[in-house]
Amino acid sequence: MHLFSWRTKNSLEYLDLSLNRFTGSLPDISGFTSLISLEVRDNQLNGFFHGASVLLPSLLVLDASNNQLTGTLPDFSFFPSLRELYLDHNIFNGTITQSIGRLLHLKELYLSSNALEGIITEAHLLNLSRLRVLDLSFNSHLKFELSDTKWIPPFQLDVIALSQVKMGSPFPKWLQTQYHFYILDMSCAEISDIIPTWFWDVSPRLNVLNLSSNHIYGVLPNLTSKFGIAPVIDLSSNDLSGQLPYFSPTTYVLDLSKNKFKGFINFLCNTTRRSTYLDLSDNLLSGVLDPCLQGVVSYLDVLNLANNKFSGNISTAIFGEICLLESLHLQNNMFTGEIPTSLLNCKHLKILDLGVNKLSGKLPDWITGVNFPNLMLLSLRSNEFHGTLPSDLCFMSSIQILDLSLNKIYGPIPKCLQYLTALTQEGSQETAIYLDELYDSYVGTSSCKYPQCSSLQLLSVSAVIIWKGIESKYRNTLRLVKVIDLSSNFLEGEVPAEITSLRGLLGLNLSRNNVTGTISPKLDQLRSLNFLDLSHNRLSGSIPSTISELSHLGVLNLSYNNLSGRIPPKPHLQTFDNSSYIGNSQLCGIPLTLLCLGDKAAQAPKIRHNDGDRMTNHEALDEFLSMEFYICMALGFIFGFWGVIGTLVLNTTCRHKFSRLLNWKIGSM
Repeated sequence: MHLFSWRTKNSLEYLDLSLNRFTGSLPDISGFTSLISLEVRDNQLNGFFHGASVLLPSLLVLDASNNQLTGTLPDFSFFPSLRELYLDHNIFNGTITQSIGRLLHLKELYLSSNALEGIITEAHLLNLSRLRVLDLSFNSHLKFELSDTKWIPPFQLDVIALSQVKMGSPFPKWLQTQYHFYILDMSCAEISDIIPTWFWDVSPRLNVLNLSSNHIYGVLPNLTSKFGIAPVIDLSSNDLSGQLPYFSPTTYVLDLSKNKFKGFINFLCNTTRRSTYLDLSDNLLSGVLDPCLQGVVSYLDVLNLANNKFSGNISTAIFGEICLLESLHLQNNMFTGEIPTSLLNCKHLKILDLGVNKLSGKLPDWITGVNFPNLMLLSLRSNEFHGTLPSDLCFMSSIQILDLSLNKIYGPIPKCLQYLTALTQEGSQETAIYLDELYDSYVGTSSCKYPQCSSLQLLSVSAVIIWKGIESKYRNTLRLVKVIDLSSNFLEGEVPAEITSLRGLLGLNLSRNNVTGTISPKLDQLRSLNFLDLSHNRLSGSIPSTISELSHLGVLNLSYNNLSGRIPPKPHLQTFDNSSYIGNSQLCGIPLTLLCLGDKAAQAPKIRHNDGDRMTNHEALDEFLSMEFYICMALGFIFGFWGVIGTLVLNTTCRHKFSRLLNWKIGSM
């Protein structure tokens, strides 16, 4: 049934058809002359929204958000009494006309997440003296341009959401006239300036601040008393420098990642904080982690100190009897010594990344499914661990990414891999579910209405891939990545047949070990496999033709083994260039130059895209890697603040970063 396939009487005042599956266009609503409130949000409406052709003097609320409406915005002059306007999350294009300025009673304006363009000037806002909420976010072609830099707005805003709106280089001076806002989001706004001193005192209600992904520089002052209770602060991805400033002990979420802060973090020891998220990654911070940090760590869900210059042992005292951590990221530092056994107190861990440090000792046999039943990602890559792979590792039923590459691990690969339950399941969405569950657990849900309430992107994942000796970084939009990377160790023996039961695997990397035996003909059971690297081992025998049945396989490396015979003449296997097969002296056939008996001269293979276009192997490989996620011998995970929670989703830095958080914050005010 199409919405409005019927006519109502002129006496209708309230119409709410939200949260259905109505399709079709939203027609002229001129027939509803007595309408006070029209709500059709969260449907599947599409086409143009023409608004009205006659005056609707009684309409106070118009909500058509979260549909697929297109075309230009309606003429707002037909709704002179409008107080609340929600047209966010549609596909509206064109400019915001100055008719918006005729809505003298307007209090809440939500036009975010459309395709609007053009320039917003004082003329659009001149008469909106009652405006309290201004949300134009995620219209990347909108520009906020004032002819008078000393402009004083007629309104006092509570919520200012202008993410991705081009605000210009200078820090907006008109904010100096706003005394009541408690949410400010000007992320990705092309601001290139210092934060002026007056800003920190202009609004004592400030509770959510997002100025991330700009070019803001300078040093931050002491901010202990500059925010409300339990503030959320995101100043990530800027050029801020100097020592880390002091923040309120009640700071709920703090993200200062991707800046140039330096020095120590022991100032955090001065008070017991009840923060939930702390992300100081990608800075120039140094020193050892003082045991006194236990007071901070105890109540955190997420701690991210990755990509700094921290050193020394990880103190056992940091992880006390109270440990609520679900995500711990200490990768890419210079930590030494063994992994502290006090980490056993953190039984809620789902993400543990200690990769690229100088940690040593025997590979911990206490990192098991019994002690960490919810662990989804374990990365100990590029350290100095030694010992054999403990059999208890097989019973980590939730693990989806296991990276132990670039260590000194020896012995056989355990035969009990079929007990890695999460890796045996195709299409599981455990990590996606975890994303929502974890966020709701610390933010909660709210029935409040904020237009940016869509999926919060909580994880930024970069795969550091070494392919053909070149290290590259790829970021990709994925909900599911299931990978085992045991490369660059001293593993030996045969690849256990049980590995073919891991049908959910996207990537398997056993390269640069001492693995022997043959390649199992049952590898075709790994139907999800995108990446397979068995290179630089001592595998023998022929290449099974069943590998060609792996229709998703985009990266294959069998080079530098003792393989022999003909490369199966299957189209899929011949789309890989000779680097996938070289170093096997007894191997012959296309794409190698060594001919098998009876072969004609080899021709350079071409890779054919689905659309029929041809390209070289090198071009196709680059494009394939840019579209999909493959793990090579150097898998690395780089987590940003909102991005430390384990669902492998591309962190589009600016979009929806504060969405559900703002939803919660507005509802709690």
